[in-house]
Amino acid sequence: MLGIRIAAAIFATVSGFLMMVTPGQAEAAQGTVMWGGQGVIYGVLQDGRLQWTQHKGWQTGTFDWADAPRGGRNVGTEWNLCARIIPGGEGILYCIRHDGRMHWLRHNGWQTGTFDWTPSDGSQREVGTGWQMYRHVFSGGHGVFYGVHADGRMQWYRHDGWLTGTMDWTAGDGGRNVGTGWNVYSQIFSGGNGVIYGIKPDGTMQWYRHNGWQNGTREWTAGDGGLNVGTGWNMYDHVFPGANGVVYGIKPNGDLQWYRHDGWSSGTRAWTAGNGGRNVGTEWNVFL
Repeated sequence: MLGIRIAAAIFATVSGFLMMVTPGQAEAAQGTVMWGGQGVIYGVLQDGRLQWTQHKGWQTGTFDWADAPRGGRNVGTEWNLCARIIPGGEGILYCIRHDGRMHWLRHNGWQTGTFDWTPSDGSQREVGTGWQMYRHVFSGGHGVFYGVHADGRMQWYRHDGWLTGTMDWTAGDGGRNVGTGWNVYSQIFSGGNGVIYGIKPDGTMQWYRHNGWQNGTREWTAGDGGLNVGTGWNMYDHVFPGANGVVYGIKPNGDLQWYRHDGWSSGTRAWTAGNGGRNVGTEWNVFL
């Protein structure tokens, strides 16, 4: 019954964008707060409850939220059985178990916060195994996944059955190697359309664009170390993406801060609220 019962943000002085996966303390937070699209944010409490809320001011950074109970609407339980939770878009969530099994679920009520899921009987659809081998796992959108080994190798996959939960993959037998050296980052996440951000332990945020993101070819822009687009991102316990350059960061005290990387598609260092972000929430540390 994990399916139905199972079932954000970023930076400092002008830095980076989108979603998540890291080792150590940050890895424990992977998938506990995540973007669901159109301002929707999910958070997993320590007891496994999955909470839904919607930031209506996500595009401009205003303090405007959907009319939901304090802490969000409960849309699932037992999500703490997942080692990682990866959002796939369109209400789709992937649960990676501690043994590496990947399960697919779709929250049909993702836009409104209703308790409506596929599969409707609360079962899960297993769509993969072996994902525990990776230090970082994140989605690039439209079924694309990246896995980063501890030695820094980056592997590309595409879940062709991402919309329906079928076990159809491209490069599903170990992935295609599309890069090396990614172990220098404590956090890695996608900004959409091939854009990838890496945050170093010292807080430096670097931007890349994987031009081959749709088919797994090894073609990059700024692939030889990335473009520096910000610093100070190590002030956050958790960072995750929105869309169109929006990034959120959660401070140790629970403050949720909003940024927009206006140069997200090209790697320029242009930001809105880049000098520390805009505070759009409090007490988000209950999810970490």
